[in-house]
Amino acid sequence: MELLTPAEVAKRLGMSRSTVLRRIANGDLKATKVGTHHRIPLVEFERYSHELMRRMAEASAEDIEADLFGG
Repeated sequence: MELLTPAEVAKRLGMSRSTVLRRIANGDLKATKVGTHHRIPLVEFERYSHELMRRMAEASAEDIEADLFGG
């Protein structure tokens, strides 16, 4: 099982390492502890990445709909 560091996840997602650590702390992103360090399984990174993309697409669709239909 491939494990990623919070810094690697942050770089791949275009966010800060501290944001990744906050997402881990609030339970949005599941991680395991290796000693005192967090590690994110690749499959969890992929799940979270797809969830972010889905949310962004939904938000964009809502913005487009509001622009088109004044809602």
